[in-house]
Amino acid sequence: MKRIAFAIAITLILCAITIALTILGSDARTNPAAMPSATSEQNTQCNVTIKVGKPTLTGPLPRPTHVNVSWTVENLAPCYRVSNSRVTFNIVSQDGANETIKWNVSGNATTASAPINIPSARLEKLFPINRPAVITATVETNAVPIAPSYTHTDVQTAEVIRR
Repeated sequence: MKRIAFAIAITLILCAITIALTILGSDARTNPAAMPSATSEQNTQCNVTIKVGKPTLTGPLPRPTHVNVSWTVENLAPCYRVSNSRVTFNIVSQDGANETIKWNVSGNATTASAPINIPSARLEKLFPINRPAVITATVETNAVPIAPSYTHTDVQTAEVIRR
């Protein structure tokens, strides 16, 4: 008789815990892996985008002194900051001659102006008379958390009543 009473008491306690958790908005039987995590929800809100403007040249052709570009960083979460950017300029002439200039930008700057240190003979091939040249600017920006570490704590309480 005591075994049956003990089994019924355990069943009632488990039912009370399940009911209390359900009332509090949780379900003890729910598979936590099936629920979206806070991290995945946060990632969908952090789709950082970069919009790059058209690159320009400083100085007359065929011997410009600098290649320039500006960009904007959009949708950066407030708890992140831009730490640095890498800009790659690719200059291609119509006859296939090309040059690549890589430039690193520290901090959260949104412009780059890279000096063109190319020999004059090579510049003549890149910018021939009456023939177009194409300049492509690729910007890669890195963002890091403002705080070096992050700790998250979550607490949930269930009310249990013995009757």
